Amino acid sequence: MQIPIGDIAARLASGDIPRYPVTAVFVARLTRDVPPNVVWHLRHIRSLHGPIMIVNVVTELIPYVPDEKRADVREIAPQV
Repeated sequence: MQIPIGDIAARLASGDIPRYPVTAVFVARLTRDVPPNVVWHLRHIRSLHGPIMIVNVVTELIPYVPDEKRADVREIAPQV
């Protein structure tokens, strides 16, 4: 049930996937592939939310992480 992020990004950019105007937040451990719950939406509902946020939480094995390394925000596809 995994799809590479590049495949979903291409489908979203081409407009093949219908989007509806509500925001969704998905929590996932994966960083290379689209999370399984997003794939489930595509297969069963055949559409996605308008803006989507995928949150990956990584725990470091050090006592302190500098502010500039605490968060990484990037757009991987239109409104994702």
